[in-house]
Amino acid sequence: MRTVEQRFWEKVQKTSDCWIWRGSLSRTGYGCFRFGDKTVLAHRASYFLTHGSWPNRDVLHSCDNRSCVRPDHHFLGGQSENMKDAAQKRRLWQFSITHCPNGHEYTLENTIRRTSRKSRSCLTCSLERSKKIRDEENPNRIRRKRRNRINH
Repeated sequence: MRTVEQRFWEKVQKTSDCWIWRGSLSRTGYGCFRFGDKTVLAHRASYFLTHGSWPNRDVLHSCDNRSCVRPDHHFLGGQSENMKDAAQKRRLWQFSITHCPNGHEYTLENTIRRTSRKSRSCLTCSLERSKKIRDEENPNRIRRKRRNRINH
């Protein structure tokens, strides 16, 4: 009878870079491995087999390959570290959105960043909404250009 370790490593294809899990995969692309009476993520099982204990935190991929089980491509972290890593590597879905719903490009000059809600909005659209609200509140408003006045 094969050991758990033998069963695990026979499902791994070692390349010069990542060690690819060739066993079953989850819907999201992570390797799955039957460990005793429960199924665990393959990269977590790799951590256990390498370090001798189950990780008390998330096992994150430095290579960004979900099916990689190479121990030196993994590091421990929490959800916040995982999100920071994903943001630095521009892997979050939000980075694929380059224009607002009205077609204005999100540039440094045209983006309002809301750190309290960790979101962004379009400056052009915000200014247009403000102008529309002002005009609706006071439809008879006369717009005057400001002039520099010199007092004598």
